[in-house]
Amino acid sequence: MQKRILTIAFSVLTFGQVIAQKPEKAVKKLGANPVFMLDSTQVNQSALNGIDPNTIAIVNMFYDKEAVDLLGEKAKDGAVYMETKGFARSRFIRFFRSYSASYDSLIAKIGSDKDFQYILNDKIQEENYEGNLALVDNDNILGLEVIDATQLKNKYNITNKLVGIAVKSKRPKDLYHGKKKF
Repeated sequence: MQKRILTIAFSVLTFGQVIAQKPEKAVKKLGANPVFMLDSTQVNQSALNGIDPNTIAIVNMFYDKEAVDLLGEKAKDGAVYMETKGFARSRFIRFFRSYSASYDSLIAKIGSDKDFQYILNDKIQEENYEGNLALVDNDNILGLEVIDATQLKNKYNITNKLVGIAVKSKRPKDLYHGKKKF
């Protein structure tokens, strides 16, 4: 089972997403029967075998008191929280809509964000960025600006998107490879 968790964690890291520390060290800290959460729903260990690691956006591991505080005594061997890209995407869209009236009106008008180019701290988010944007919240956001197509082309040389969403954020605490992502 630890091998499967490590495979998922490495896959997530390959795509530049989230985990608090090196996967090998994180997995070794888990006890024999950790609690697994996928998209806020508890799943059993066998369910991990059916998960394509490429669909995972975020992996967080909790140990000892922190795990028990989150999930009760059943998490005495630790807890592994995972979010799929779709779940992470819906979470950051919901947050951005509540944070910015301009973003909210664009989503309402267009119906989706497929024609948006996300830019996080001046880094263009191209592939597998859902976990990065899902980490932006009220505690670390510094601003969100909607950029029109002309600005998007002039500043970022992007011509295949209708609008840009420039997000400024502080780097989340304890983010593995955080400087590369934020």
